[in-house]
Amino acid sequence: MKTFFTFFILILGISASAQIDDCCINPDWVDPNAMCPFLWDPVIGCDGVEYANSCVAENSGVTSWSNVAGLVNSLDWDCGQNSGNNNPDNCCINPEWINPSAMCITIWDPVIGCDGIEYSNSCGAQAAGVSSWTDQTGVETVLNWDCEASGALCTSWSGIEIYEDGMWINPNDPCDMGECTPNGEFYGIAIDCASWFGEPCNGEWVNIEGECCPICVEAEALCTSYSGIEIYESGEWANPNDPCDFGFCGEDGFFSGVIIDCPEQMGMPCDGQWVLEDGACCSTCVENTNSDCGSISITLNNGWNMIGFACSENTNALVAFSAIQDKIVIAKDGVGNAYLPDWDFNGIGDLERGYGYLIKVSEEITNYNICD
Repeated sequence: MKTFFTFFILILGISASAQIDDCCINPDWVDPNAMCPFLWDPVIGCDGVEYANSCVAENSGVTSWSNVAGLVNSLDWDCGQNSGNNNPDNCCINPEWINPSAMCITIWDPVIGCDGIEYSNSCGAQAAGVSSWTDQTGVETVLNWDCEASGALCTSWSGIEIYEDGMWINPNDPCDMGECTPNGEFYGIAIDCASWFGEPCNGEWVNIEGECCPICVEAEALCTSYSGIEIYESGEWANPNDPCDFGFCGEDGFFSGVIIDCPEQMGMPCDGQWVLEDGACCSTCVENTNSDCGSISITLNNGWNMIGFACSENTNALVAFSAIQDKIVIAKDGVGNAYLPDWDFNGIGDLERGYGYLIKVSEEITNYNICD
């Protein structure tokens, strides 16, 4: 049988008004069964309470105290690494409830505290700061203490208080997550779910327990196109990536495709080139309008003649008519500009491709090619 915590009723302490440091009381050191001498050698603990002697202070969990001479005695405790060997639940011991001066009766009615320690009775447990205990019949007593209402390290974006550093996930919302740093900063993780941005789903978006984003559960395809693409709705259908691939999907699951015969694939001639325009199924023949008539020779009769200029590029009249310059009386364009070789006058300038010209020669000229 454990020794009863006798100094609770034999030694009275005097409480002083002070702010208790978070590292002043070590709940693991609270031992209501400690055997302390009945010696009055008072010390003032870091919690502002006067204890009968240093033994009573230490077994009340106090980590430092000063005697009547003002000498301070501090016990070695790495407060930041408090693992709570006898107190796995950080909400088991409430330091503010520890009262070594409590007047408890000397009745042996043992209870087991949430810290695993056996106390002589419930009064001794409560005076040791224990927030819950179990009696010999197995009945548990839990004192009302909002342990997590104070001392939150971080606050999530959704307003939830976090008490430990490291990665954190909201158990009720897997999309609410982030990292709580030791200095109290919270860095949330923004989640972009495909369903939120209108991503297509050939079925329905389903929320899965434990998953942040809805998952697309695809429905069974109604039809399959000739190109192997699955279709989920009845009616007219067209492949958005191939305008030649379209047809009709019936409610009975039968697909009636439309077969397109494109002239190019069928070997139709094209005096030019086949051009496939954006969104068109078949290529279109763009005729070649740049045919070269430079190989055509004509006869110029004595007197007036009309000729067409169809060479590959525009040419100065002096150059174009140089071969028959001595036989030309005059040449004119459609607006009356004249070329007079005898006067060394060129009012036409360049002969333009696709235009016609009047020319008067002094004699017949055969096999004349203006492009040579």
